[in-house]
Amino acid sequence: MMRKPYHCLRSLGTALTLLLLPSLSSSPLLAQSSEQVCRIGLYYKVLGEGTNSKSIPVLTAVQPFGPAAVGGFFPGDLITQIDGVPTTGLTKQQISELLTRPVGEHLLTIVRIGSGTTARILRPSCKAPYALTERELATAFSGYSPIDQAKQQRTLSFSFESSAPFDWSQAKTFAFAPSEGEHRDLYDIVYGQIAELLEARGLTQQANSPDLILECSRSDAEGGARLSLQVTSPSKPNQTLWSGTSSLPKGTKEAHLYARQAIPVMLQSFPYLTASQVGYTEQTSRYLYTGILYDSRDLSRIVDVEDDSPAFTAGLRVGDKVLRINGKPLSPTTVRELSSRYRNFLDETYRYRSAEAVRPEQAPWKSSDYGSIRKALEKDKYASVFSYLFFFRPYINETEQTELIFEIERHGETYTLNLAPVLRDETVFIPQ
Repeated sequence: MMRKPYHCLRSLGTALTLLLLPSLSSSPLLAQSSEQVCRIGLYYKVLGEGTNSKSIPVLTAVQPFGPAAVGGFFPGDLITQIDGVPTTGLTKQQISELLTRPVGEHLLTIVRIGSGTTARILRPSCKAPYALTERELATAFSGYSPIDQAKQQRTLSFSFESSAPFDWSQAKTFAFAPSEGEHRDLYDIVYGQIAELLEARGLTQQANSPDLILECSRSDAEGGARLSLQVTSPSKPNQTLWSGTSSLPKGTKEAHLYARQAIPVMLQSFPYLTASQVGYTEQTSRYLYTGILYDSRDLSRIVDVEDDSPAFTAGLRVGDKVLRINGKPLSPTTVRELSSRYRNFLDETYRYRSAEAVRPEQAPWKSSDYGSIRKALEKDKYASVFSYLFFFRPYINETEQTELIFEIERHGETYTLNLAPVLRDETVFIPQ
């Protein structure tokens, strides 16, 4: 007999409470007051902290669709000033204090490969402490679609070297060394990845007189295979400007699949992170975005609608009361009661999970039971209205149609609005 995982389940109330607490060490920077919670959506490290007065912060990751991404920031950007304050020699705590000050916008001076020194505006995204975004709700209801909401610590063995001084801000073009040898197909795949990543940061691929030459190599050693990337200058081809190496885990058969995972992490902060790294955090977050913010005190109440969002375009406004979504009633409306219904759903559908996990709701669904899962979600006793966040999955919706139907109440009148949500993938890789 399969045991029920009562003692492993986290309540929705606890999940939502934790979502509202800022954590400067493990999540994008947040600032919190009695009136607002703000985020800027970036991660950084301080190069040289604790070693000399020349330490400086470098962005290691940018949260997709977050304020930093909207502001045009990229991993690898060196932050030289924050609101006119030089960052050289500051500690991580001092930098956090500058970035989380309660202001409407920050002026950041950055140095970027290919662009030199430039100034950019960073506008924090703020909301009331009781407002819940769909991003937060998708995390809280991760048991509906665990493959779309996960946080995993992964270990990829990296080592980086920088053996020659070079003004990276002046490098604007790049080219690849010819792909040769038995691993030519692998190199072509890797070069395609690298080109996409570097072009997104403003560099141009150019065969004639490039500023940088990139060359990939695979070698076999006693400890296993290694995948390396070396960067040189055409004027001094025998002098390595930067190199990164990743050791493939033992038993890796498909090197190209490993490369698809490792290369983006290797280049996350290129070319400034030169210290060894042994791991990273992969935060997976995919959900259907409408732009609605719900009231945690009464989940049926809309407390904000983001400008130009699908919900705003469809006509939803602040103060509207959501009665149903795709025919499912938004009831109960308290976090405590909805948490109880959610726990019951997780317990009573546990037999449809395909594997064990640290928490049972993290295990994926069995493909053979998708129909049973959909039937369970239709039962009013489970109050699964927020499963709409994963309406693009076959165990939630058997059709390819993701249009949402909102039934709302406004000033005593009932309205039905159709809206087309946007599938957001906010997955981010964060070097440790």
